[in-house]
Amino acid sequence: MSTLHPRTEISVLIQVMSDDGSLLAAALNGTCLALIDAGIPLHATVAAITCAYTKDYSFVLDPDAEEQRSAAAVFTFALSSGIEDVKGRVLVSHTWGSFDERQYFYALKTCQLGITTLLSFFRKAIEKQYTTTTP
Repeated sequence: MSTLHPRTEISVLIQVMSDDGSLLAAALNGTCLALIDAGIPLHATVAAITCAYTKDYSFVLDPDAEEQRSAAAVFTFALSSGIEDVKGRVLVSHTWGSFDERQYFYALKTCQLGITTLLSFFRKAIEKQYTTTTP
């Protein structure tokens, strides 16, 4: 990108209208999809997901605001999907609360599975957006 457009800055402004949980993941996903929609060349697609570790020892993907408030720990991961040298790389790891190493890596594995589904949804939405049909 820097060779195609030297000295170019891309700024993305995120306006939060409401927060029903998983705000960081929603902001990251929206930003990536907006860049794709704008035709900005990217090395990889980024997908993010939030996971809450509840006080009853279970993990909840995409928790709402109440589930996040009552959770023992909350994890947000963003992973890359694209060219092989960055595919699956953890780009963002944001945590809150009390957890041990085993719970962290279990949350990461759970989120990686969720991101696989999320990336499939991204692909379908982008294909639908840019597929033209002729009558």
